[in-house]
Amino acid sequence: MTNRTRFAFFAAVLFLAIGIVLHWFLDRAARSQALQIAEQQNTALCRTLASTLRRDVRQLLTDAQTVEPRALQNDPRVAAFRSTLQSHLLGLPIVKVKIYDGRGMTVFSTERAQIGEDKSGNAGFRQALSGRVATELTYRNQFSAFDDVIEDRNVLSSYVPIEDFAGRIDSVFEIYQDVTPLLKSLQQDGLIRAAVILGLLCAAYVVLVLLRSTT
Repeated sequence: MTNRTRFAFFAAVLFLAIGIVLHWFLDRAARSQALQIAEQQNTALCRTLASTLRRDVRQLLTDAQTVEPRALQNDPRVAAFRSTLQSHLLGLPIVKVKIYDGRGMTVFSTERAQIGEDKSGNAGFRQALSGRVATELTYRNQFSAFDDVIEDRNVLSSYVPIEDFAGRIDSVFEIYQDVTPLLKSLQQDGLIRAAVILGLLCAAYVVLVLLRSTT
C-alpha cells in the first residue's frame, strides 16, 4: 500500500467516524430538546387546567375522602367534569388526564375504570409530590384515549405537582401527550442532517485527497 493510498484510507475512516459521532450528537440533542419542550407544554397545560377548573378539582378531592371508588366512578359530577375537561383539550394532542390526591388515590381519570386506584407507591407520583415534575416516554401498542383506543403511539406522560393557595402540594395531575408526530418529524429531520453531514464530509475528503495528491 502506497503512502497516498494509506493516507486516503485513513482519512476516509476518520471522516466516517467524525460523521457518525456528529450525527449521533446532533440527533440526541434535537430529540432531548424536543421532548423537554413537550414536557414543559404538559406542565403548563396541567397548571392551567388546575387553575381554570380549581372549584371542580377541589370538589373531586373532597368527595374522594368519603365516597367509595365505585360510586365515584359513576358520580354524574365526574362525568360532567370529564366533559368540561375534554372541551378544554379540543385540538390538542392530549390522550389522557388523571388526577391524584395527596394520598395517591386516583380521584379522576378520563379512563373511568381507573378512578379509585391507589398509586401512592408510583415513582412518578412520589416525585411529583416532592415538588418535581416526572416525565416518561413510552411506546404503546394500544392506548385508551378518551372514548377511543389508539394504536402504535409514542406517549409522553408527565406527573405535575399542583399547589393550593397556601403553596402546599394538594394534588398531582398526570397528563399524556401523543408525541408520535413529533418523533416522526425528528426522524425525518435526522435523515436530512445525515445527508448534509455526509455531503459536507465527502466534499472535504475529496478536497483533502486532491491537495495531498498535488504535494
